[in-house]
Amino acid sequence: MWMSLLALGITGGLTYLWLTRGFFSALLHLACVIVAGAIAFAVWEPIAYAILKPAPKSGTFWWLGGSAFAIALVVGFAVPLAILRVAIDKAIPGNAQADKIPDMVGGGICGFLAGGITAGITVISLGSLWVSQDFLGHQRLVWNGADSSLRSSSRLLLLHVDDWTAKFYGRLSTTTFEPKPEMALGRMYPALADVPSSIRRTRDRGRGKNYLRPDDTNLEKIYSVGLDENGNVIDGSSVALLLRSRGEQTETNRNIRVTDRKGNDLLQPGAYVMGYIMNFTAGARERSVSQVALTPAQVRLVCEDADGVATEVFPIALLSRVDPGRSTDPSVVAGIVAYERYSLTDDQGLGTVAGDGTPRLGIEFLVPAGHKPTALYVKNLRFDVRSRKPDVRFVSGFERQRAIDNRTLFGESAVAIDESKAVTVTLGENPRTRGVNATASIQPRTTIQAGTEGSLQVNSQRRVVAGIAQYNVPDMNRYQIDRQLRIDSFEPTPGTNLVQIFITSGDGIDDPAVDFSKPPLRGLFDRPMYLVDTQGNLYPCIGYVYKGAQYGGIRFTRNDPLSGLADLPQLPGPTVRNLSIVLLFEVTRGARVRGFVLGDEMYIRFEPPQEFTN
Repeated sequence: MWMSLLALGITGGLTYLWLTRGFFSALLHLACVIVAGAIAFAVWEPIAYAILKPAPKSGTFWWLGGSAFAIALVVGFAVPLAILRVAIDKAIPGNAQADKIPDMVGGGICGFLAGGITAGITVISLGSLWVSQDFLGHQRLVWNGADSSLRSSSRLLLLHVDDWTAKFYGRLSTTTFEPKPEMALGRMYPALADVPSSIRRTRDRGRGKNYLRPDDTNLEKIYSVGLDENGNVIDGSSVALLLRSRGEQTETNRNIRVTDRKGNDLLQPGAYVMGYIMNFTAGARERSVSQVALTPAQVRLVCEDADGVATEVFPIALLSRVDPGRSTDPSVVAGIVAYERYSLTDDQGLGTVAGDGTPRLGIEFLVPAGHKPTALYVKNLRFDVRSRKPDVRFVSGFERQRAIDNRTLFGESAVAIDESKAVTVTLGENPRTRGVNATASIQPRTTIQAGTEGSLQVNSQRRVVAGIAQYNVPDMNRYQIDRQLRIDSFEPTPGTNLVQIFITSGDGIDDPAVDFSKPPLRGLFDRPMYLVDTQGNLYPCIGYVYKGAQYGGIRFTRNDPLSGLADLPQLPGPTVRNLSIVLLFEVTRGARVRGFVLGDEMYIRFEPPQEFTN
């Protein structure tokens, strides 16, 4: 509703403005708008990437990355338009007059066209902000539960300015304004008007993360199901067999449908499956949980037919590591890393195993008959797959599932850890006495009064969810206030245990197991810190609590792990007094932690390995 009114207001306002200015002036402005729009879409990705790369993961401007594509389009349009207007006004200061009626009609038509383009770019830009799914009442994509697919919504604008703008520049990009053919807007973004809605369709109805930075993920491996070594569809290949996982009778071509956003059936002879395995860093995590989360709308594959006509498809399945805290498989419970394929039956998507520091996800698409993949988009981060051949080929879904079950598809994910410098520390029956503790309470003991938490994000139960803040130490020791006003605990990610490591003496700890004031850790402040479990999975340090003589602070940033102990405002040392520091880690429930790692080297080996419970 409100987006429609905005589009109508912009279009109507500019129509009236240029109707009064006359045809010649309106025509010049229309030309400026068309050129500025072409420039905007040409530089949209480069500007967005330039914003994304240095975008902070926490702090005051943590929201910047989520608005990168919106800012890029506005800047890419407004700046060239302003320059062109100034140049045109200088070059042609006068105005040509025609008869009043034709002059007004011509001006109105040009104003309407310029207004439509301006409104279309505005709608696409605003829709790309990190906002709720139905922002200003405009949501182009809806989930169709009947066939488990995303469809174009009927809740479109009264004036379809986003559609008009997308089609206009998409057509220009393949004709008059064509750059390199494969880089044309119409081929890279065949459903441009739907992109903002796909970006916003995150977990928790838009509250989840809507972007990735270029260094947050990389494409590790590509596999196909139903293609031969030459990239041709295997003769006689059954589409139904490509989709079946373990031969369940429920997955047959009689009761499973895969459709595009217009409802067209993609389960046609000649279709095949492409899978993409992505590596993620901790920077790809959500702000509020130690997980990478993807919904079906946030991932899309652009495919082209032999004539270069592009279409876009959404995934049919995601492959993720089995959560050891929820599995009944004895091998998984024992710590073996296993993966499973999950068909997408709703629009909630899938998250990685909670706490996993280096997660991987597989994403599967059904490619329409006669098409080949050209670009993969993950939260609108583009990967060119046009010339990349599959690393692994499977004849059928059975073979693909067998490769998942025997762990050959994903291969080894554990990082090789050098243990040559490791010192064994015996934790005994009470690891708390050595500074190793699993609790959601803020340690060392801390109570902050609600309303004075500053930049910390706190939920309705007054538990810390995310953020960085500094305080005067007395403001962290408000133990006597009413319980309803206390902030004294963190909100761990479901499926994890919050492990807190004391690295300084005091608080009942005389000899901390992890101590940076003495060998082997003394002075090693510039390396990322991890806990490692018995299967080699790493869990990054996601924050700290510290109290000095005068000042203290809290950092809890799951998507922005510490790059080293040097990130703390105060550092420990053999002569430093009145300083308490606790490091924070989220560990997958059921994992057995065996050591403390800096970079890829273990310095402290825990004996015995610890399985924690909050």
